[in-house]
Amino acid sequence: MMDRATRRIAVRPATPDDASAFADLAIMAGGGFFELFMGPRARPCLEAMFREPANYMSWEKGHFAVIAGRIAGMVHGLAWSQSRAERERTYTLYGRRLGLRCLHMVLLSFLMPSWVIRPAKGQYYIAFLAVYPEFRGRGVGARLLEHAADIASGISCDALSLDVDGHNAPAIRLYEKCGFVITKAGQFPPIVELGQVLRMEKCLVEGASSLMSQVRPDQKRTIRRFVRDVLGCGCPEEVFWDIRMERAEPPLARKIVVGGRLLIYIIPADDPTRLASSLPALVAAGRAERDVRRLNRVRIVLAARDTSQVESEARRVFSGLDGVDDRTHIHVVSTSAISGL
Repeated sequence: MMDRATRRIAVRPATPDDASAFADLAIMAGGGFFELFMGPRARPCLEAMFREPANYMSWEKGHFAVIAGRIAGMVHGLAWSQSRAERERTYTLYGRRLGLRCLHMVLLSFLMPSWVIRPAKGQYYIAFLAVYPEFRGRGVGARLLEHAADIASGISCDALSLDVDGHNAPAIRLYEKCGFVITKAGQFPPIVELGQVLRMEKCLVEGASSLMSQVRPDQKRTIRRFVRDVLGCGCPEEVFWDIRMERAEPPLARKIVVGGRLLIYIIPADDPTRLASSLPALVAAGRAERDVRRLNRVRIVLAARDTSQVESEARRVFSGLDGVDDRTHIHVVSTSAISGL
């Protein structure tokens, strides 16, 4: 919810006359992206594309925060349906304005993670959010995000999404404070010099299928501790940016995917006599899902009140299975260890 001071910040639709402010704020939000790929043509190209209709940069998609008659910040976004429909026209306009430099943009589209700048079905994608330095700390960013949510709801989108530099801690804190969670993490190759990029999303409709797997920041910390301390996983720290809790069907109690690398099945296992019949199928299913999804490892976690009996039987059954590789692991933990997951 917005406080009283934030509510006093007016937000108005953009007009073609706002091209200069758009270029300022887009370059600010881009963090070096436009200068790297457009060079000295960045500003005139952005201004020209802003004035054109029906492209990613168009004035039709912009909204400006205004304080005391001055532009304080901007949010610029588009619905997933617009993203698909206007992609070709956007690149055509890039070509007209940039000439051969447009090849840099085409190259980038192959080098960046496939989901960057591409919202999922039903999402409203925030392409730019930026606030002039002199207006920061006054709730402008939060007000613009609130306005974006209103726009999204008005056009029947069930979620917001955006991409952010993984090292931009202040922006990440703002988004998390406003209800966004990290759902994907990717890396640009070194030649691009843009580092890590995170996808953050916020569900606007309870139960929206596009966000079934995202976790809250507090859940993320709990899962990280569980993976590190209980399972003893030595995954690199950046893997934990992207943690998903997915819908689990019985007999699974939980299914977690960490960093696009690690698949975790959590299963209640208080009756060791059933392991001989149930564990082979669970291990086979875990291995198959790991391979289909091109993940690195699967960890089968059996949660029990009495771990000693379950441990010995689980190890006996597991050791006798055919085709178990070194990327399939079994763990027996107490039920208290999975509390909060």
